[in-house]
Amino acid sequence: MNISKRIKVLYIQVPPGGGSLIALYELLKHLPESIEPVVLCYYQNKYSAMLESVCRVVYSNTESSVLQDEKKFSSSKFFGVLQLQYRSLKNYFIDSRSKRAALYNIIHKEQPDIIHHNNEIFLNRNAIRAGIKAKIVQVVHERSLGNYGTNYINHIADKLLMKKIAARIDITKAVADHFDKLYSATTTNRVILHDTVDTGKYFPASGNENLKTTLGINKNDTVITSVGRIIKWKGQHVLIEAMHLLKHKLQNFKVLLIGPDDAGIGSTDYKNELQQLATTYNITNKIIFTGNRDDISELLNLSDVIVHCSVKPEPQGLVVIEALLCNKPMIAAGNSGSGELVNKYGGIALNTIDAATLAAKLEDVLINKNIPVINHTKLQQDFDATQQLSVLIQLYNKVLA
Repeated sequence: MNISKRIKVLYIQVPPGGGSLIALYELLKHLPESIEPVVLCYYQNKYSAMLESVCRVVYSNTESSVLQDEKKFSSSKFFGVLQLQYRSLKNYFIDSRSKRAALYNIIHKEQPDIIHHNNEIFLNRNAIRAGIKAKIVQVVHERSLGNYGTNYINHIADKLLMKKIAARIDITKAVADHFDKLYSATTTNRVILHDTVDTGKYFPASGNENLKTTLGINKNDTVITSVGRIIKWKGQHVLIEAMHLLKHKLQNFKVLLIGPDDAGIGSTDYKNELQQLATTYNITNKIIFTGNRDDISELLNLSDVIVHCSVKPEPQGLVVIEALLCNKPMIAAGNSGSGELVNKYGGIALNTIDAATLAAKLEDVLINKNIPVINHTKLQQDFDATQQLSVLIQLYNKVLA
């Protein structure tokens, strides 16, 4: 395609890290030459540096507008809710003006053909309003199962803003159904598109013995791995409790907890709770916190089973796909997106997220050797980057037509 006819897309990334940023990085890596990407980030850190390695990144000097906490503002619940509405109205019409102006200036300078918000509308409210002012076509990438609680003003505002959005992208059907209900299905331009995964990176391979030694894993150890931010809703405590129940049946094991506990992404306080829990159960030497890693595929391939036990509904769970691509038994929360994926491609869905249920599933896989069958053909078809990107480009062309 002639360079003058390239579609310039301004991708807006709100959180400082996490699954949405990783997914955006993988998407950018596979974009065709017909797309000219630029990313706007609110935070500059080691995670946004990943994006800088694949395209130009600009940074906003203003914080994003996020869903407000549902805290009480007075001793009365009724008046607390009223105060929340007042605060939301004030923020929408007055306090956010400077933020919107700063975002408008960036958008006006970049002159994109499309603004692709890489997160939900309630995280991009100011940017969406700035994009409307700039008269730019906008797409919202919905990645969560977020809600509004008693913040009725923000809910109403976002339902109205959604009418200005040209298209929605949902990472799973669970997410699509959630936002259809939340916003009364305000656009017919909607696609369900799982996050891009590098199939050239995630594939079955022998475990790296040197890496095992470095991590303190013995040759005869069974390795149980959990990948995800160290934050309470990801449910790593359920895995530790399950291993306490299983430790007398499976004596030689190590648990890898892979993920960051950085402020704003994870929780150091929760990591401390997990360490204390391991101490209480006398399995401290069995639990390995690796921090954030860039060798996830190698860590998955040296593992015997992968566990994803979010205690809140999981929108998708990127590691579910990564583990299945590596041909690893996957035990995942059966609620929402993660359950949707294991039921679709193979794995074990946890209908109840508790230690006893997880321990029983782990025993079935690791001791009884009941290994779930993975649908490799469908997995490879659905996560072919060329096929996935063709869906996205078709959507871009449609909203620009």
